[in-house]
Amino acid sequence: MAMPTPDNLYTIFFTPRSGSTRVTRLIGDAKLSNHPGEFFNEYFMDQIAQRHSARSLKEYVDLIQRHRQRGGHFGFEITYKQLAIAFRTGDRFLSIVKPDHTAWLMREDIIAQAVSGSRLVQTQVPHTPTADQATLEHAEQAFVYDASQIASIIKRVMWMEARTEALIKRADLDTFRFSYEMTNKLGPERTTGLLASKIGLPVPGGQIAELHTKLPGSKGREFAERFRAEHPTLISKVGKRRAPLLAMIEKQKEKYL
Repeated sequence: MAMPTPDNLYTIFFTPRSGSTRVTRLIGDAKLSNHPGEFFNEYFMDQIAQRHSARSLKEYVDLIQRHRQRGGHFGFEITYKQLAIAFRTGDRFLSIVKPDHTAWLMREDIIAQAVSGSRLVQTQVPHTPTADQATLEHAEQAFVYDASQIASIIKRVMWMEARTEALIKRADLDTFRFSYEMTNKLGPERTTGLLASKIGLPVPGGQIAELHTKLPGSKGREFAERFRAEHPTLISKVGKRRAPLLAMIEKQKEKYL
C-alpha cells in the first residue's frame, strides 16, 4: 500500500476468442505498461487475492494496480461475464475501478469466433505460443463439428456484447472500439501504436515482436462454412442484431485502415 497508484488505469473489454491475448501481449511485450491480463477472471482471482493479501474486492483492486503497474500505467482485460461474477453490476464495476480509458475489442465474424471457442472447449489448447507441434496436431485431430455447441457459444458471446455495449452507453464512456479483423489488417506495429494512443500509453517506436500465429489446420474454416450453410435463419437473425455494433467498427476501419 506504500506504493503509489498509477497515473493511468485502463480497461480492455473483450469477448472470448476475439484476439485479446494477442493484443495484450503486444502491449506487455513492448513494455508500455504491465501485461494487461485477466485479473478478474474467476479462475484466477482467489490465487491473486491471496498473493496480495487482499481482504475485499476494493482492496484487491487497490493492491493489484499499485503492485502490477509499470511506468505509471496499469491495465487489464475483462469480459462482461467476469465483470458480472466479480462486481455483480457494471455500475459497481465503474465505481470501484474508475478506469481512465476504456477500449472494446470484439470479433466481426462471430461464427468463426464461436467455432474457435468450440475448439478450445474440446481441446483445451488456446494459443500457438502455449503448445508444441505435437500438441497442436493432436488438438486438430480431436476437434469435431458440434453445431449445438457453436450455437450456444454464439448466444453467450452476443449476451456479453449486448451487456458491454449497454454499460458503455449508460455510463457515456469514451471507448475506443476495434476488432480482431481490424488488428489483423493493421499489423502488430500499427495495432500497438493506435491502441496505445487511445488508452493513454506511450506510443512505441520501432518494430514490435509478433509471437502469436493462428492455430494450424483447416477444420475451423470448414466448420464455420458448414454451420453457415446449415443455419441460414440463425445467421440472418444474428447479423441483424449485431448490425449496429458492426457499423461502429466499420467507421473505425474507414478511419484507420
